[in-house]
Amino acid sequence: MRAAAAGIIVVVAVLGVLFRDFFADDAFITLAFARSLVETGAPSLGGHNVNALSSPLWFGVSTLLVAGFGPDLAPLALKFASAAGTVAAGVLTFALARRLTDDARLQGLAVVLLLADAWMGRWSWSGMEASWAAAAVVLGLLLREQGKGLEGAILLVVVGVQLRPELGLFGVLLGVEACWRMSSAPPTDGRLRRIRQAAAPMAVGVVLVIGWGFAALHWFGQVEPQSAAIKAGVLSPPAAAVQALKVIAVGQGVALALLLVRGAETMRRAWVALAWLGLLTAFYVVQGYEPLSRYLLLGLVGVPAYAAAGVDRRWALPAMAGAVILGGAVTMTVTVPTSSGDMVRFYRDVGDEVEPGSRLATWEIGALGYYAELDLVDLAGLVLEDDHRALQARPRALLRATRPRYSLTRYEMEGLQYREVLARDVRATRAVDGASTSRVVLWELDWVGGAP
Repeated sequence: MRAAAAGIIVVVAVLGVLFRDFFADDAFITLAFARSLVETGAPSLGGHNVNALSSPLWFGVSTLLVAGFGPDLAPLALKFASAAGTVAAGVLTFALARRLTDDARLQGLAVVLLLADAWMGRWSWSGMEASWAAAAVVLGLLLREQGKGLEGAILLVVVGVQLRPELGLFGVLLGVEACWRMSSAPPTDGRLRRIRQAAAPMAVGVVLVIGWGFAALHWFGQVEPQSAAIKAGVLSPPAAAVQALKVIAVGQGVALALLLVRGAETMRRAWVALAWLGLLTAFYVVQGYEPLSRYLLLGLVGVPAYAAAGVDRRWALPAMAGAVILGGAVTMTVTVPTSSGDMVRFYRDVGDEVEPGSRLATWEIGALGYYAELDLVDLAGLVLEDDHRALQARPRALLRATRPRYSLTRYEMEGLQYREVLARDVRATRAVDGASTSRVVLWELDWVGGAP
């Protein structure tokens, strides 16, 4: 186990070098709320105290890092915190593989399949909670294989859901299977003891859920994050399904091919992991969410250990090579080129350019909310106040209603003139956009016939 952990740490360190310039804007959203909580006693972003936090646990981690390291070092500390989640996911995958097979080569294959996933590499050093959510999924599968599926289900439903809401759905799946197994087995004293033991994590989780609920009501007046409703219906189900299939094939295409080749017996052993991947994908497709790689990563991480355990050991090395070639090719041509800090650096310069308190309209609020003191008009709608939320789908109407002084997007409208303040060529930060460069401009708006 020590040798495996050391190897995992080395690989994650290499990923850190490759993705040293990457920090997701969504991670800055959490950091911005955390910074305002530390500095003012109440979380807000861009002058708005609307709940846009889908991960209360990661918000807690971010708050501790801002308080402990200060606002300048907190982003770097958060990158290391997300990288630690990848190490945890790798170690848990190795432990799960050891539960499924005694062959050391196949155990190594499971870890290679996980870490060669281009999406795992992309989000390892992003400052997001995706890696820890992935580790939680593998932990749930490991507990299931240890005969503790009920305990795993409870942990995911009442604690994991505070890390990522989707983990609650996986907990329900594990819980249904655990209850079915218990109902089909003869009653024993051990079953009652397990139920009593499961009460402890349930109590801790309930306290966390209730505590966060009261805190969210106090700070925001709402428990459910506004981002959940805003992101629904972005894509049509067919478009979402196509994008999801691309992400899945690139991420764990080799592992899924290994499962198919080995046939029905291996598929039956992996049915929970496969069912979870299918259920998660269907949830995003039906709801019309854009199935981003960091979302689907929660479903993909359950596949490698089961795929490796069913392989003839003679094919372990070729399978490793195939996974590394696929993951490496995608990493170097898609994920690394689009993992640029250009946009973050531009946003920091925007904060230096405009006067504190200025109203600025933008589609990305994270880094601007963290580094600059601005009144943000969030064109994506994540932190729009109630009186402007109805205008979220109509950017021009939203601009007319809010009349910002600055904007990072130009909309041609009657009675509106633009003056270029700051411009820069930046690389794309989304893998779906490919390695492209675009010109980003900070505009000062002149509302003819009225003050800005």
